[in-house]
Parts: sequence; structure tokens; C-alpha cells
Amino acid sequence: LQQDIQVRQNEIHRETRRKEKLEKEVKQFQTDLESKQSEIKSLTQQGQRLQDDQQKLEQQLQEHK
Repeated sequence: LQQDIQVRQNEIHRETRRKEKLEKEVKQFQTDLESKQSEIKSLTQQGQRLQDDQQKLEQQLQEHK
């Protein structure tokens, strides 16, 4: 009986460590995802600014012709 209890406790400890590891990985994935989303937003805004600048330059070029 004591051996069965010990085996069960060992299983519980393994499962607990596994759960903690997976939770840590999920948190890291969430952090990485938020970082990537922020990067995408920044690049999108930069792309929009570049398009606006290009349109202004094209308009200025047309006005000078």
C-alpha cells in the first residue's frame, strides 16, 4: 500500500511539473504573439506613411511638369 501511495505521489508530481511547464510555455507564446502583433502594427503604420509620402511626391512631381 505504501508503495502504491508513493507511485501515485510521483505521478502527481510529474503531472504538476508538466502542467507548470506547459503554462509557462503558453505565457511565453502569448508574450511573443503580443510582441509580433505590435511589430506588425508598427510596420503597417510605417507602410502607410511611406505610401502617403509617395503620393505627395508624385503630386509635387505632377505640379512641376
